[in-house]
Amino acid sequence: MNCKSYDSFESLKEDSIRNAIIEDNEQITVNVHLIVSYNRANKIYTAHALEFDIVGESKTKKGVVKDTLELIINHISFCKVYNNKDKIISPAPDEYWREFFEKTEEEYIIKPKIPKLTNSQMPFRPSQFNNVCVVSG
Repeated sequence: MNCKSYDSFESLKEDSIRNAIIEDNEQITVNVHLIVSYNRANKIYTAHALEFDIVGESKTKKGVVKDTLELIINHISFCKVYNNKDKIISPAPDEYWREFFEKTEEEYIIKPKIPKLTNSQMPFRPSQFNNVCVVSG
């Protein structure tokens, strides 16, 4: 998932949504695009996960990525438990995809470890986050 290879934000969005969650018999892989921003007044980082329209906050850049990935895991788990699989993918509005697409020169891809959940009874844990594409806003 190389974001720089797309010719429009629409094609990036379409491909990203299609590949956000890949399930096979042995593992579940999650791919996500994040826009990370820093609010100097509040001294808070925010990360917006575009495939899920989920926003996390933290005092550190590393923390906001970790916390947002944990929110995604919780969201997917909740949807699976309550049989709302059609609600798992809920893309952010086009303006955020456009912003991500326009900032791809700052993009970097990380392969994070799965965040540890505080509630060990969650029924879903992906085997891996394959690609997390991040741009700083």
